Amino acid sequence: MDRMDRDGQNASRAYMDMVGQAHYSYKNRYLLDFALSGSASSVLEPNHRWGIFPSIGAGWILSEESWMKGKSVDFLKLRASYGIVGRADFGVNLYKYYMGSGNSYYFKDTRPAKVV
Repeated sequence: MDRMDRDGQNASRAYMDMVGQAHYSYKNRYLLDFALSGSASSVLEPNHRWGIFPSIGAGWILSEESWMKGKSVDFLKLRASYGIVGRADFGVNLYKYYMGSGNSYYFKDTRPAKVV
């Protein structure tokens, strides 16, 4: 996932995502949705590149209920969901700005300043 330039800095960005989903419907009225995604980014620290983001949703198709039949509404659904999201649209080598890389410190996009 890393591409290092001749100065040993990661000069590119790479992203990787995996998603899994499960859907359940009971009597074509009550709905449950589960999703789990995993995302990785090369701009984050190598030991902490992956983030796991779960979500859940529930729905109720009211137009399928007996008391809604014959009304002027053909389709009516209530839906609610909750999920965790993340972002990784940062500059490359972001973690090195804060952590350094041994005997040097990084200041923005400049070369490392050596500690004597």
